[in-house]
Amino acid sequence: MLEYCKEQGYQVILTMEPVHQTYQEHFDEDVMNRLVFQYLDTLEIDAPFLNYMNDPRFADNKGLFLDSDHLNSEGRKKIFLDRLRGP
Repeated sequence: MLEYCKEQGYQVILTMEPVHQTYQEHFDEDVMNRLVFQYLDTLEIDAPFLNYMNDPRFADNKGLFLDSDHLNSEGRKKIFLDRLRGP
C-alpha cells in the first residue's frame, strides 16, 4: 500500500488518533510498546509518524469523540484536516 501511494505521488503519513482520557486510563507506555510501537520500529518506512494518542488538546474534550476511542466529524476536522494540511 505504501509503495502504491508513493507511485501515485501521495505523501504517506502514519498517525495514531487521539483517544479520550477514559480510554487512556487502560493503556500505559509498556502496553503501547507491546501492541504498536515495537512493530513500527521494525518497519523500514519512509513516512512520518504523528502520535496524537495522548494529545492534551483532545483528551478531555468529549465533544470531539463518538466514543472513547473514535473521533466524530468535528474531531477529525480539528485534528486531521487542519493539522495535516500544515501552515
